[in-house]
Amino acid sequence: MAINPSLRIAKEDDFDFVFQLNKANFKDFVDEIRGWNDEIEREDLKQSFRPEKDYIITDNGKSIGYLSVDFNQKFIYVRHIEVLPSYKRRGIGTSIFNQLKEKGLPIVLEVTKTNTPAYKFYEKLGFEVLEEKNIKKKGVRGEIEIKKVKMKLSPSYRAGLDNKLAKTDIISLQT
Repeated sequence: MAINPSLRIAKEDDFDFVFQLNKANFKDFVDEIRGWNDEIEREDLKQSFRPEKDYIITDNGKSIGYLSVDFNQKFIYVRHIEVLPSYKRRGIGTSIFNQLKEKGLPIVLEVTKTNTPAYKFYEKLGFEVLEEKNIKKKGVRGEIEIKKVKMKLSPSYRAGLDNKLAKTDIISLQT
């Protein structure tokens, strides 16, 4: 059955869905890197979840994912995107990024370098690396450094041919 994802504004009571979604997608990944702890992860999510500003991705009214995005006049910043594991590789992420590309602005995001599936997905869409940086994250095993990669997709991207960055583009990006 074809999926036609749509977005609705997230509400406060969507927090548990977003937490369980995050746990389904990232528990093993986080556990390997810094140790998963529900309490720590809930607190972390409370800092980033924005009811009335973020979106729940739906399919025929069923909540299947989460999108957090900021718009300004210079670029679109995708703070977070994920879908239920059973909905991955079904074109949902590509559909959402295609809708964002229609805005005609560069799209910027950050991904953990060791999150290989996401990193490769963004590369496939045409994103290019702007910078890499280490950040500190709290976990079961204490605070550790994680490598984050800032990536950009230029609005003129066409099959990888036009995604060249000017130094002024990189300097003007502020997240």
